[in-house]
Amino acid sequence: IMVDPEIYRFSIVKLTLQPLVENAIYHGIKQSHGKCWVQIRGFRQDQEIYLEVIDNGAGMSQEKVQQIHDTLWEHSRHEDMGFGLSNVQQRIQLHYGSAYGLHIQSTVGGGTTIRVIIPAEKGDEKNVPYSHR
Repeated sequence: IMVDPEIYRFSIVKLTLQPLVENAIYHGIKQSHGKCWVQIRGFRQDQEIYLEVIDNGAGMSQEKVQQIHDTLWEHSRHEDMGFGLSNVQQRIQLHYGSAYGLHIQSTVGGGTTIRVIIPAEKGDEKNVPYSHR
């Protein structure tokens, strides 16, 4: 876990990262052979917060990535896609607006990065669940 301490003061919708880490383990790591890892990164860039779940697992084809992207951003349904990513996307967009949500990059055999983008809005600090302060 590598999180810039500057973003600790910002809050995020509950249960945003857990399904993404679970997907990285289940779909990326379990489908791979060899030494695998999952990394969580968090940083601020201008007026946005970026949270990334990165794995070096099995990865996905560009067609699969596009299919997931279309399902998430065009609110379509696809029978191969579970509810985890869709639920995270919907909660982010309901809370922060339709410009924010999930972005996926992946290559077959090269792992996957799922990036959460939310606005840098200072939250109620007593609701921040984790801090190194």
